[in-house]
Amino acid sequence: MISRAQIQYILALKEHQNFQKAADSCFVTQPTLSMQIKKAEKALGKPIFDRNHSPLELTNFGKQLLPYFHQIIDSFTSMEVEVAKAQGEYKSEIK
Repeated sequence: MISRAQIQYILALKEHQNFQKAADSCFVTQPTLSMQIKKAEKALGKPIFDRNHSPLELTNFGKQLLPYFHQIIDSFTSMEVEVAKAQGEYKSEIK
């Protein structure tokens, strides 16, 4: 299976459509981001991105998985909030 970090890299690359910009937004090097995305694609058995298009595009497989990637990240975020609340460390913004 793939890791949370790999999913975050995939979402960043989808958003920025550029490896260097996506890596910068994730605070990692471009080779690190590229390697992790390739590892994720290998684990999933198919490419997520069509590297032959400029700007970069998702493959049909990547488009099918995109809602799941968002759901996984949202679930992790919700879980982190709940854990912080349980530990008395949750801070929210007052509007």
